[in-house]
Amino acid sequence: MGLNWRKVLILSGISVLGYFSAVGSHLRAGNISITRQNCSSTEFRILVVLYADMGSPVIPGGGILNFGDGTLMTTTSGDFVRGANLPNQVSVYTLDVLHTYSASNQPVLVSYEEPNRNGGILNIANSAGVPFYLESVILVSSTLCNSTPVLFSPPVDIACHKIAFQHNPAAFDADGDSLSFHLAVPKRSRNTEVDYASPDNESFYSNFASGSEDGLNPPSIMIDPVSGMLVWDAPGAIGEYNVAFIVNEWRKINGNYTIIGFVRRDMQIIVAECSNRPPELIIPQDLCIYVGEFLEREFTGIDPDGNPVKVEVFSGIFDHNSNPTVVPQIPQFSIPPSLTTFKWVPNCNDVRNQPYQVVIKITDNPTHGYSIARFKIWNIRVAAQAPEVNEPVLDVIARNGTIFWSPYICSNASSIVIWRRVGKFDYIPDKCIAGVPEYAGYIRIAEVDPGQTSFIDDNFGQGLAPGAVYCYRITAIFPLAGGAESEVSVEKCMPPVLAEAPVITKVSVDKTSKETGTVSLKWYSPYDLDFNDFEGQYEYVVLRTVQGGLTDFIPITTASIVDTVFVDYGLNTESFSYAYKIVLLAKGMGESELIPLDSSTAASSVWNITSSEDKAISLSWFADVPWSNTVQANPWHLVYRQSEDEDEFILMDSVNVVENGFSYTDRGTFNAVPLEDQKFYCYKILTRGSYGNPDIESPLENFSQVMCSTTFDDTPPCIPLVKGALDCKVLVKEWSCNQQYFDNELLVEHENIVCDADVYYYKIYAVETDQLQLIDISFSPAYVHSNLNSKSKCYRVSSVDRAGNESDLSEMVCFDNCPTVYFPNVFTPDGDMYNQFFTTINNEPYCTRFVERISLKILNRWGQTVVDIPSAGSVQWNGRDNKGREVDTGIYFFIANIEFQVSNQKERFSEVKGWVQLMK
Repeated sequence: MGLNWRKVLILSGISVLGYFSAVGSHLRAGNISITRQNCSSTEFRILVVLYADMGSPVIPGGGILNFGDGTLMTTTSGDFVRGANLPNQVSVYTLDVLHTYSASNQPVLVSYEEPNRNGGILNIANSAGVPFYLESVILVSSTLCNSTPVLFSPPVDIACHKIAFQHNPAAFDADGDSLSFHLAVPKRSRNTEVDYASPDNESFYSNFASGSEDGLNPPSIMIDPVSGMLVWDAPGAIGEYNVAFIVNEWRKINGNYTIIGFVRRDMQIIVAECSNRPPELIIPQDLCIYVGEFLEREFTGIDPDGNPVKVEVFSGIFDHNSNPTVVPQIPQFSIPPSLTTFKWVPNCNDVRNQPYQVVIKITDNPTHGYSIARFKIWNIRVAAQAPEVNEPVLDVIARNGTIFWSPYICSNASSIVIWRRVGKFDYIPDKCIAGVPEYAGYIRIAEVDPGQTSFIDDNFGQGLAPGAVYCYRITAIFPLAGGAESEVSVEKCMPPVLAEAPVITKVSVDKTSKETGTVSLKWYSPYDLDFNDFEGQYEYVVLRTVQGGLTDFIPITTASIVDTVFVDYGLNTESFSYAYKIVLLAKGMGESELIPLDSSTAASSVWNITSSEDKAISLSWFADVPWSNTVQANPWHLVYRQSEDEDEFILMDSVNVVENGFSYTDRGTFNAVPLEDQKFYCYKILTRGSYGNPDIESPLENFSQVMCSTTFDDTPPCIPLVKGALDCKVLVKEWSCNQQYFDNELLVEHENIVCDADVYYYKIYAVETDQLQLIDISFSPAYVHSNLNSKSKCYRVSSVDRAGNESDLSEMVCFDNCPTVYFPNVFTPDGDMYNQFFTTINNEPYCTRFVERISLKILNRWGQTVVDIPSAGSVQWNGRDNKGREVDTGIYFFIANIEFQVSNQKERFSEVKGWVQLMK
């Protein structure tokens, strides 16, 4: 039965604190924190914190602590330790227990349940009979070390009728995890919420439409998901309310933020009539400071009524060994303006990317009535200075570079990261900006031990690219889960790598096609190589591979070439990006043959990807090249577009990749003509790059392949039409007698060219006993299922478009085996071990295949049965009758009943009749 809110309102005139104490119940609020004792064990400290009524003779105990692993603890009043008395007649009780878990790599829910809540709670039906329940979740893992957030600010403040109420738990996560907050419904047990109404329910207000503090809006209760500030604007009926909220902790795991634990706080808000106005706080702006920097700021508390005020400061940083201080140390009420001074010199252990939240609370002390509290949040971020880098040294012989840096100032750094790019990039980070911005074009090439002060860059064993200018920066990483990182160092560059090998500068897609695509290549000759050491001209061989594929580079030129340009034809540039190397050939002085001397660094064509959005199409592109495509002097990459009713590509826009990265969204603003639904638009990108070397042309311009798409597309492509190529007369002539593996060839078609253009790839399904099994995907309409020990198999195929929509399945196409059986017309059972039996022939060109079982009956010329040979995998007649006696030479007739290995039941069984001559 639900709560009758109208009856509850009768209590609104009773003195709130007096009523609460008279009932004699005790629990108002609470939460559970879980702290891992150390990362090398799975022992956790479980701390249950309860806030109880000082006026009640009942103290906590008689509840159940569930550790979440099947272990329970029944508490007694002696298990709880009473702490300090807080304002508003609140006592703090704590239950402190150690518990060891098995490393299950699973979240564990720890809960505490105790009867009962106090009676008379306005927004919980029959609250006197409702248990008080708390829970928190911790991830117990052998590889991930964490503790739940801790809530430093106690929930003990009075709310005033028609005045906005505030509470902030001052949540802190020692691991550096990110926190988020959301309201929840109080619970009575693990799986059951209480019969509940939100405190801003209309039933608690005489004039709901003007229930906010300013009287202009309905009331509301909410919690800021980032700061955790709970605001009820504004309380209505006088009395007691309970609310709950959850503090989630997030950690970035494998690139994604994941909730690894939470704390649920259940708290009571007591609404009373107040005659005073709220106090006010003046605090400094949020800031960031470096390790070792002295910080001193003041908080000023004032009160519009002139009442004494008390300022309290809550934060997890007070648990740090850097020992921040607040003056006065013990908060006291004083006549405003009240000044509180905060001092701190953070050290290396305080570095983290998440800011430290400092919660400042001010409470007034009126002569009559209840105190009002207000909160403000001040954020301090502690940053680590950049490492100091020295000039790198180029080894022209080994074609590598050595980067040097000074020992880092913070000994607790977990590693040093080396960043590299081709060509200079002017970047000076603003104060406290951690890490390397993605737009700067640096790549992370190594992470080394924090005590290391040098690193040799050999480009992952491939050697630095000829002609390139390499620039380096480094950062320090700190061990917090939040992934704290220092500022990035100043940029240091080496001189250009000697061009003693070809310098590839162009890999540009000229034509996009599945079969006739072309890619243009261009390169510099090795201009730093001493030509006088060789005879004749330099010559070259072009190597190619599918970018990202598993095959090695293979030569695609049948003979060496002397030019420094080349066009590669007959490619599937629609489905693949290709990578190339140029091998240098030359003759040494007095030598007669060309020998390979060196090769360029590999460079790939640009790969362009489209994705559909609502009334828009997004593009992104990338290339694996030895130059940089992020160039400050030439930052613009060009976007070309062609619609299905246009004859050529038009330059429609450009992208500053330094500012916006390698992506672009066509929102239909070109020439103010919106994109049309279901209309295909095709795009290609012209990238612009540089080696950072003044001796090599810049910008280097390369086109991507053409990629087409429509706007947001939730319409699947057409159902494909599938044909299976099966001609047994041809196949049996092609197969050898000992062939063990076979192929099934599928050909996919569509009803029209529009359907065909909508397909990106096909999903190939095999039908196994009425079950579908995805066996492959194919970008080609021709598909071969290879290495089968039987051709007897059925298939269905679906089409998938670039938006990921999948069509319905095609009609089923089945293949079957092509069985053959041959018998001889003569055999000679004369004991010479040759042609000794009458059996099936399996010698070229007469091959017996796909026979499951066979039985044989031999008849003489008068039709009498000579011998019956029962069904078996193969049969043979040795020239004897049923009694084992040799029969006479002559003509005999046979009837063979054969079961073939085929799926078609109509062709599964066959009877073959013939004759054979027995000779001796």
